[in-house]
Amino acid sequence: ESSGFVTANRVLALLKALFNSAIDAGYPGMNPAARVRRFEEHTHERFLQSDELPKFWAALEAEPSEKIRDFVKLALFTGQRRSNVTAMRWADVNLERGVWAMPNTKTGRHEIPLPSPALEVLRRRYAACGGAEYVLPGLHGRSHLKDPMRQWRSILKAAGIGNLRIHDL
Repeated sequence: ESSGFVTANRVLALLKALFNSAIDAGYPGMNPAARVRRFEEHTHERFLQSDELPKFWAALEAEPSEKIRDFVKLALFTGQRRSNVTAMRWADVNLERGVWAMPNTKTGRHEIPLPSPALEVLRRRYAACGGAEYVLPGLHGRSHLKDPMRQWRSILKAAGIGNLRIHDL
């Protein structure tokens, strides 16, 4: 499915709401978006299959960047969005309690329990770069990891896996 259809549907919903609010406030015209039909959307459900896991794991372990390997593992073990994982700060991670207090999510602040494989990754990273602000720092320590998509595609290609998004982890 094209993300263009999803974007068009969101814009249509915004226009409908905007014109309805204007009409409620006294706008004398009609809502031009009222009769426009939405595009059909299909949910994307894709998971790693049992026969794909060994190939995926081997390709992940062969990835030359430890930071990218750790990013993928943290995304997999926490089940959180790419943007949240890349922006993870040490100040929000409590290794003793095994929780990640995510401050800026779509649903507000909440704590994520960290399973032992995620804690292993975090403890190793903390020993190596615990003084940094971010768990996955960007180039030259400024900001955080930005766009791991090139490496993600490389991992999938090496594993012979298609049609899998980071979000599917």
